[in-house]
Amino acid sequence: MPFTPNFEHQLPIPARINGSAPHPPNHGTIVALAKPLLALSLLLLLAVWSSHAAAFAPTLKPKWAIPNLAILYDEIAPKLISGGAFVYVVPFSTVGDVDAQNPEMWRDCTGKVLVSATGLEQARLVNSALKSLPVTISYGQTGDSCWAMSSLRYLLSGIGAVLVTTNDFDPYEILRTRGTKDAVLASLIQAQFTHGQSNATKLMVGARMAKQVAPHPVLADLAPGESAIFVESGTDYPTLLARLTPHQWAEMAQYWRNRSASTSTVVPKARPKKR
Repeated sequence: MPFTPNFEHQLPIPARINGSAPHPPNHGTIVALAKPLLALSLLLLLAVWSSHAAAFAPTLKPKWAIPNLAILYDEIAPKLISGGAFVYVVPFSTVGDVDAQNPEMWRDCTGKVLVSATGLEQARLVNSALKSLPVTISYGQTGDSCWAMSSLRYLLSGIGAVLVTTNDFDPYEILRTRGTKDAVLASLIQAQFTHGQSNATKLMVGARMAKQVAPHPVLADLAPGESAIFVESGTDYPTLLARLTPHQWAEMAQYWRNRSASTSTVVPKARPKKR
C-alpha cells in the first residue's frame, strides 16, 4: 500500500486548535522585554558621555582647609561686618607685670612701651583681621590706663577710628577705691553694651572685670589679648556670640576671604569688536 504523508501533523499546533486562526503576538510581553534593554542602552550612552565630558572638564582649584570653628565664623563674621556688635578686648600681653594700682599707669602715657613682643603680635593678628573682614569701627573706647590705651592704639592702627576713654573699664581694684557701690558700677558698665550702631561695631578695650560688676561672666575670665563678641539681647544683659583668641581672629579672617572668593562669580571680559 503506497505511503501517503499526513501534512496535518506538520502544521503549527495553535493553528489547529478548535479550527481557529493563529494567536496574534503578545505586545505586553514585548514591551516588558524592551524596557530593560532600553535602560541598559541609556546607561551605556551616559557612561560614554561622562568619560568624554571628564576629559574636557576644567581643572578645579585646590580646596582650602575648612576650620573647626567654621560654623561659628559663619555666624559672627556677617554681624561684625554689617554692624551692631560689641567687641570687648582685654589689653595685650605686657612687658613684665602690670600693677593696676600703680599711679604711673594713669599718668602721661606718651612714649611708654607697655605691650610686649607677644602683645604686639596679638595686636597685629586682631588688627589685620579687623581690616581684612572688614569691620567698620566708628570709635574705640578704652579704660584710661596707659596699658589699655596703648593696646587700643595698636589695635586701631591704620583703621582711623576715634579713641575715647572711660573709667568704666578700669581695673576693679581702682574702681572700688572711688567709693562707688558695685550695683552702680555694674549699671554703668552694662550701659556700655547697649545702643549699638546698626552700621558699625563698637570696639572696647579694658581690664578683666570682677564678676560682681561684669554684665556677662566671660568678661571676668578673659586672658590678655582675648576678646568677647556680643550683640544686644533686648534685655538688661548682652548676648555672647563668641570668645576669640588673636589666632582665632586671624583664622576667621582667612576663612572668610577663602569663602568669599569661592562663592564670587567671575565675569569674563568682553572681547573688543573687530573694526
